[in-house]
Amino acid sequence: MELLRPVKDLALSFVNQAAQAWVEQDYHRRQHREINTTPLQRMLNGNNVCRPTPDSETLRLAFTRRIARTPRRSDATVVVDGIRYELPVRFAHMKPVVLRAPGWDKSQMTLVDPNTDAPLARLFPQDKTKNASGKRRLIQPDENTTSSIPSIDRPLPALLRKLLADHAATGLPPAYIPKEEIEE
Repeated sequence: MELLRPVKDLALSFVNQAAQAWVEQDYHRRQHREINTTPLQRMLNGNNVCRPTPDSETLRLAFTRRIARTPRRSDATVVVDGIRYELPVRFAHMKPVVLRAPGWDKSQMTLVDPNTDAPLARLFPQDKTKNASGKRRLIQPDENTTSSIPSIDRPLPALLRKLLADHAATGLPPAYIPKEEIEE
């Protein structure tokens, strides 16, 4: 991009941010002579060929195996592949319970209705030591958050400053999420 030529010490994250602002604020909103409209208007006025997608829970259950187990009467737990899962009390009376579980993840188990396969409750592995201790992890803010705009000797060109400011003012989420850069 010609607008970045006067900027020294460019970081890849800044180039990505500037390119995203240019695409969103200039390229998509400028009239193109080949299509006689802006790319944004062409996309918005085009035919909608989308179909509704199932929610993530339905998709997650679609790729699971069906397991039938008899719960222990003393503590309302079931064992699947050597891991004990605790049933909610309201389902402890059920003699055979039907579970749905992904084969690759033993940390999630779903209790489903035996007739309709509708999800009834999420089951998690029983962890006796964590249940007894009651200690919880504290969530702390990330202290490594820094600005991706480099310190530059010369100011940015006026158009690039305007594009970056307009893009930041829209409040839109980024069109891509950059990977963590390895700093050496």
